[in-house]
Amino acid sequence: HETDWRPLLRWDGTHLVTGLDAVNRIIARAVDEHARVDSVVLSGGGDRIRVVAVVPVGGLLAQVALDLREIRLRHGYLGFRIVRLAVLGGLRLPRAIVEEALERALPDGLLAYRKRGVVVLNLDRWLPRELDLRVVAVQIIGDALHLWVGPGALASIPAAAAPRLAAGDPSP
Repeated sequence: HETDWRPLLRWDGTHLVTGLDAVNRIIARAVDEHARVDSVVLSGGGDRIRVVAVVPVGGLLAQVALDLREIRLRHGYLGFRIVRLAVLGGLRLPRAIVEEALERALPDGLLAYRKRGVVVLNLDRWLPRELDLRVVAVQIIGDALHLWVGPGALASIPAAAAPRLAAGDPSP
């Protein structure tokens, strides 16, 4: 009996392009669900991606800008290198501040390689196990976000999540 694994869908690599304005609208909707961040906007050029966030600090809102490079996704892990961090329009801060903030926000899903500026996030909670997805490069060119996706596969349709009971008193 021969057992060769054949995925439901596979690809040999592709180049995906989407408008940066659409990406920022999706990010804005996701941020609206979290009170810890007021807004997040992506911009940049080439492989340097600038993330500008407005976050509450001591009762005030502060603008924080991170420049990221070498964004990669493989085996359910998203990795990137922080090359610059600034607040209040340009005051530079140590990368360790972002690493520590991410560790507090995602204690179970974060690896930070201190002194090298590399951050790796475990995305197992959000990516189904059936998906083998690799992002080998991310760039902003003009007003578009470009993703170069490496070879990958979808083994099968992910199972639906088990229904959850509503919070509250279950008695009639």
